Amino acid sequence: MSLVKTVQPDRQQKRIPHNVEAGRSGTNTKEGQLFLSSHLPSTTIIQAVREDCAESSNYLDKNNLLSDTQYGFRKQRSTEMQLLHMAHQYSQALLQRDEEDVVCLDCSKAFDKLPHSSIVTSLSSHGVNGEMKGLLSDYLKGRSQRVVVEGHFSSEQSVPSGVPQGSILGPLLFTIAVNSLAKSISSTVMQYADDIVLSRTIKKHEDCVVLQQDLQRLEAWCKEVGLETNPEKSQHLRISNKRDKSVKVPGEYYVISGKKIPLVNEAVCLGITFSSKLEWTAQVDKVTAKCRQRLYAVNAFFPQRYRAVKQLLYKSLVRAVHDYASSCWFPTIKSLQRQLESIQKKFLQNIRLSRADKDRHDPDFKRYCQHLQEVAWKPLWHRRCENLLVNVFRIWTGNFANGNRLLKSQESSRNLKTRSQAKILIMLPVSTAPLSCKLLESTSGSFAYIAEALLKDSLFCPSALHVNSLLSFKNYLSGLNFSNFMWCKNNVDVLLLV
Repeated sequence: MSLVKTVQPDRQQKRIPHNVEAGRSGTNTKEGQLFLSSHLPSTTIIQAVREDCAESSNYLDKNNLLSDTQYGFRKQRSTEMQLLHMAHQYSQALLQRDEEDVVCLDCSKAFDKLPHSSIVTSLSSHGVNGEMKGLLSDYLKGRSQRVVVEGHFSSEQSVPSGVPQGSILGPLLFTIAVNSLAKSISSTVMQYADDIVLSRTIKKHEDCVVLQQDLQRLEAWCKEVGLETNPEKSQHLRISNKRDKSVKVPGEYYVISGKKIPLVNEAVCLGITFSSKLEWTAQVDKVTAKCRQRLYAVNAFFPQRYRAVKQLLYKSLVRAVHDYASSCWFPTIKSLQRQLESIQKKFLQNIRLSRADKDRHDPDFKRYCQHLQEVAWKPLWHRRCENLLVNVFRIWTGNFANGNRLLKSQESSRNLKTRSQAKILIMLPVSTAPLSCKLLESTSGSFAYIAEALLKDSLFCPSALHVNSLLSFKNYLSGLNFSNFMWCKNNVDVLLLV
C-alpha cells in the first residue's frame, strides 16, 4: 500500500519515521488565548494517508466488515439516512398500535477517551495485521500536547487515548474501534459515530426487561473498549399514542452505570426533535427560532441595499437550517407549515419592500407568493418535496444504505393502455403492519407514504433520460410544480400553493 511505500526506510521497524512524527501544528493566538500544540504527522504524507484511508474504507465495505448499524463516516450514509430509518420504524410501531421505547445515549468525550490499545486491538479483528498494523499502532503512539498562554509553554503531557481529531485516519480508526457494539445487543441499534440509539417495540413486560439487559451489555462493552456513558444527558422516549402506558418500565426508569435515564416527551437525536406522538411541533419551533436568530443577524449587519449578499447569506445560513434532514420531518398541520414559511416570507419582505410597506401584514400570503415569483424562488414546502424525491431516487438506484427497508420497487402495471402512461420509477412503502390497519396521520405524513403518493401522481412521469443520473433527475424535479400534485393539494395549506 502507498503508506508502506512512503515510509519504506523504517518498514522493517514498523514505525513512522521520526521526522514525520515530529511535525507540529498550531495557530497564531491572541493574547490570553489557550490552544493545544500536539505532535502530529507532517503534511508530506497526507496524500499517501488519504489514499490508504480510501483503500482501507473500500476494503471494509466490500467485505462487509463494518456493522450495518453504523451511519457515520461511511459512503452512502448520512445523518438524514439514519433519521429516515428511525422515523419509519417508529411510525410503523404506531401504525400497529404498539409502543416503542427509544433510548438516546450520550458518550462522554468518546473521541478523546478511546484508548489507543483498544483501537490497535480492534484492527486485528478487521483483518489489519503485519506491517500495516504496526504502522498504524506507531501512528497513535508517542503523542503529546502542551498549552500555550501568552507565549509561555507548559511541559508536554503524553496522550494515551483518543483518535487524532482533524486527521484523515481518525474517523476510520474510531469506526473500527466501536464496530463491535451491535454484536452484543438484541434490540435495534443505530450509531452515528459516538451517538448511540437503542430502541425496542414494547408489547409486554419482558420487552422492557430485555431492553434493560441490553443497556447493561452496552455498559459492559463501554468499559471493555474504554468509553463512558453519561446517563444524565441520555434520554428515554416512549413513542406511543396511548394515554396511559400499558407496559411500565421496571422501576419506572431504565438504568445505566447505576443511574436513571431521564424519561422525556421529546428527544433530540442528530439535531432532530422526536416527540412521543411523532408530531413535529417541537421541531418546527426549534427550527424557526434558530432561523429567526440568524435572520436577525443578517439583517442587522447588512443594509437593504446589499440584497444580493443577503440572499447568499440567507441561503447558506438560514435556509440550510430548514433544509437539514427535511425529508425526515414533514409537518402536515397547516399552522406549522405557515410558521415555517413565515421565515422566508419575512426575509423577502425585508429585501423587496420599502420601509413603509414592511409593517403591513400579509395574512393571506399573497404578497409572499408574489415575492417568490419575483426572485424565482420556491416555497419551503416545495423544496421539501424535491429533497424527499431525491432520496427516493437514491434508494431506487441503490445509493442509499438499507433503502429497501423504507421503499420497495414495483414494476409498471401491464394494464396501462399506452407506453406514455408507463412509469419508470414506482416504489411502495415497506410496512410491517397488516393491510387492515388504518393509516394514522403520523404514518401517512412520513417519508415512505408521501413518496408513494408523489410517485403515483399522473404529473410525475420522468423519462429514461431524466433518471439517467442524479443531476438529470434534480433538473427534472426543478421543472415540476408540486402545487398541482393531488397529495399537495390535500395536505399543504392552500395559502402556500403557488
